[in-house]
Amino acid sequence: MAFRVKKTAPEVKGKYAIDYTVGRGGVNARDDVLLVQICLNITYFERKDGYADRYMTSREENKLEPLAEDGICGPLTMGRIHQFQVDLAKKGTSNMGAIPVSIDGKFDVSPEPGVAHKGPHKRVYAFDSMSYVLEDHAEDEAKAHYDNLPDTAPQPLRASLAQPSRQYAKRFK
Repeated sequence: MAFRVKKTAPEVKGKYAIDYTVGRGGVNARDDVLLVQICLNITYFERKDGYADRYMTSREENKLEPLAEDGICGPLTMGRIHQFQVDLAKKGTSNMGAIPVSIDGKFDVSPEPGVAHKGPHKRVYAFDSMSYVLEDHAEDEAKAHYDNLPDTAPQPLRASLAQPSRQYAKRFK
């Protein structure tokens, strides 16, 4: 179940996290997938901040359409996760460089959501990176949409985000 990240220290960034892997070969729990779909749509279709250039370019070059926010991890959602990882690994025209991320079409669960650290093979957790940027760099409608998910998201995600915040994903506890 998707959850709100408990802020235990100033370096904890990102408001939301997933409990189980989403994407190719993942558990694909419905509310985790729904959170991923919404965050991907915000990233590709709502962000206009200085760090969003790589996603806007990818959206235009690949003629991307918004994902259906239905909590089902089908081929379009898996493809968009893969595209996000490819885009994250590219150097953007902003001052945000390429991010060392595995390009495997799935969002792995971070052992400590919101804390910038690298997992196996010194790779960044891609969903954590997206969540961090949405909290810290998104502006205007994108920021408001992300910040207000506990009140505006469809069920079952709204119910999950209404639960008390947690520090760790269920997969690790």
